[in-house]
Amino acid sequence: MDAIRSYIDHMFRSLPETEEVRQARLELQQICEDRYHELRGEGVSEHEAVGRVITQFGDLDEVADELGIRSAIDDRGEEAEGIELSREDAERFLRSRRSGSRLIALGVFVILLGISAMIAATEAIGHEGEEPPAIALILLFMLVAGAVALFIVGGMSIGQFRRYEDRALRLDPATAEHYRALRVAEQGRFTASIATGVVVIILGMGLAAIGGVLQQEGGPEPGGWLLACMPAVVGIGTGVIIVGSIRRGSLDRLTSEGDCHPERSRANQLISRIAGPYWLLALLVFLVWGFIGEAWDRSWMVWPIGGVLFAAIAITIESFWGDRERRGDR
Repeated sequence: MDAIRSYIDHMFRSLPETEEVRQARLELQQICEDRYHELRGEGVSEHEAVGRVITQFGDLDEVADELGIRSAIDDRGEEAEGIELSREDAERFLRSRRSGSRLIALGVFVILLGISAMIAATEAIGHEGEEPPAIALILLFMLVAGAVALFIVGGMSIGQFRRYEDRALRLDPATAEHYRALRVAEQGRFTASIATGVVVIILGMGLAAIGGVLQQEGGPEPGGWLLACMPAVVGIGTGVIIVGSIRRGSLDRLTSEGDCHPERSRANQLISRIAGPYWLLALLVFLVWGFIGEAWDRSWMVWPIGGVLFAAIAITIESFWGDRERRGDR
């Protein structure tokens, strides 16, 4: 039953929110539910009943006259009509996003691995206030350059389908239902990826804390090496979160659910525009603090602090646009 309601919401998402359209949506939902219960009463399985209902009433153009919304459908422009996607198109979209997410995650890890290598090299020659050795700085710059290349290639892979961002995606009923079911089935996987990434990041921060305490207390030599491990461990956790989040976002986009629900589209677009400049600024702060402030042992804090601040910004934007949507202030 939830699948039917979700599909009806998907069909009506590109129509204006008028009283006429709202009434038509409720009427179609009632018709579909009555037909579903009728099929179930005949002994049809739940899955088959849902499929039959969607097949029978899944084309809004065919029932527009009966529902009295023909004018609303005819008035839709090309943007509202959206883009027709086949199953093959949707799979190409998912593959491209998966490839791009892995490259971006690898880029983040490579940068943080470079920081780990620099801290380790400094530790190897002694860490009583010395600057990082030249070879460590050269290695860091090489890894940063490689990471930038990964970001560019990953961005291009994801950007192949940028035209999907501001347009409604129209899938045939069976394909749409497939991806909705897949999204539900992967809920546990998505939750596990976020939880795993957070746990690994916390583990990395714990290594840094233990290493810092050991160094301050003049403890055993491994203290500095624990500090060196922290950025690389954080990079692994961050990568897991990036891959999991982009996968979830891809399914959200195909199904118009979650963060890609029409009511959240404006907030998501604004957050996306802010993200690029924000993280470039974070990288600049990290490099300036490290070189000019000679604080490579502390400048890594830019990344966890930056992540928390960006999350706060995103929540504020979503809350602001959510309030505007509820007030009808477009």
